[in-house]
Amino acid sequence: NADYALYLLAESLFYNGAYAKAQGTYSELSKQRASRFAGLAAWRVADCQWMQGKQNEAAAAYRKLLGTKTAGTDPAVARFRVAELASDKAEARRLFLQVHLDFPAHPLAAEALARATALGATTNAPEAPLSPEERLRRADKLADGREYQAALDELARLPADLPAPLAAER
Repeated sequence: NADYALYLLAESLFYNGAYAKAQGTYSELSKQRASRFAGLAAWRVADCQWMQGKQNEAAAAYRKLLGTKTAGTDPAVARFRVAELASDKAEARRLFLQVHLDFPAHPLAAEALARATALGATTNAPEAPLSPEERLRRADKLADGREYQAALDELARLPADLPAPLAAER
């Protein structure tokens, strides 16, 4: 249970605003490969960096972690933060759209779409950022998350004149 005690200490430090101390504790915990909290601790190190104003370091850490699936993490927030710092506007737009598409029920989804749309105007991207295929994907993810009304609302945004395969999927 030593790893649990270390995790509890790190969480307590983090939520008390002692981000530097929390980062050190999470870092120590992330090195304990046998710990059930090692993967989560790596994500929390990046969260601590972000909260300390070390956004570039945090973004680099998030980029490395985004390919991993770790229970208890919020990849939507990580992707959103990486998009905020992306120097390439096209990449930032793509990342914001990914948040909107992959996490449709997340609290940041609407803001991610707004930012992607605003970036689209500066990168000469098409005005409508979501294709019918992307809307269908969002509706499917919303339904998987039991957000049935939101899924129906997403389907209602599809144009009436869809190609036959997409109309059948709708």
